[in-house]
Amino acid sequence: AAAAAVDELAAAIAATAPQIRRQRETLLSLDGSLRVTSTPAGLAWELTDSFGRQKSGKAPATVNGVSPGSASVVFKRPGFKSVTASGTVKTGQTASVEGMIVSQEVIFRAESDIQFYVGGTLLGRGTAQLRDATPQTYTVELRRNNYPPYRTNFEVKQAAGSVTYSYNFNELAAENLTCSNCSGRGNLTRTKQCSSCNGRGTHTCNNCDGRGFFNPPTIDPKISAMRITCRVCGGNGRVACSDCNRGRVQSQDACTRCGGDGRVSKLQQSQ
Repeated sequence: AAAAAVDELAAAIAATAPQIRRQRETLLSLDGSLRVTSTPAGLAWELTDSFGRQKSGKAPATVNGVSPGSASVVFKRPGFKSVTASGTVKTGQTASVEGMIVSQEVIFRAESDIQFYVGGTLLGRGTAQLRDATPQTYTVELRRNNYPPYRTNFEVKQAAGSVTYSYNFNELAAENLTCSNCSGRGNLTRTKQCSSCNGRGTHTCNNCDGRGFFNPPTIDPKISAMRITCRVCGGNGRVACSDCNRGRVQSQDACTRCGGDGRVSKLQQSQ
């Protein structure tokens, strides 16, 4: 009976040996572990523990051998700003840290027949969503049959949640604004070079053939040498062009933006 008891005790001691070894390693080790997760999954990260040791990888991951204390983890995603998260690591324990790098969901709403395009891609009709886009400024284009498209800019921010933009295409197409192109006049005054004088503003005086004077018609050489100033050009030999003002002429053309009525819509202004 004693021999059997001894064998049983020996077997029990042998079974506890691995547990004792693991517990000894845990108690003698100063390091801990850090569980790194991210939204969305797969973000690249760089970890710096309290001793300044650095490690890197992609989430999700469990990092062993992390010094106890505050650990800093920088998460990175192309086109987004980096995000830093921290966790407190304890000896023999596993702490957790999560990084989130997402952009706002953008929702567009308008009449049911309106098509929404961003970057040339159709997002939807009536209601459309733009998800997980890189934070920056975009242009949305609203299209309706038999109308020119309406274009306007919007911003996608790096943040959680959503933002909604609502439009009424009928209101956008209403011509209730003063045309900024012609200041409501309906026409544009344009200045161009005079084609009659080629922009010089003057012509050769026909009265004196451009000389500016006359010689008396006489055979007496002393008298014929005299000069009589031309009364038409005043001795300059040139006269002002009657078709322009100093070589420039003005014309009025109907404003192409408002069609000549001086009123426009937000739809026309976006073109």
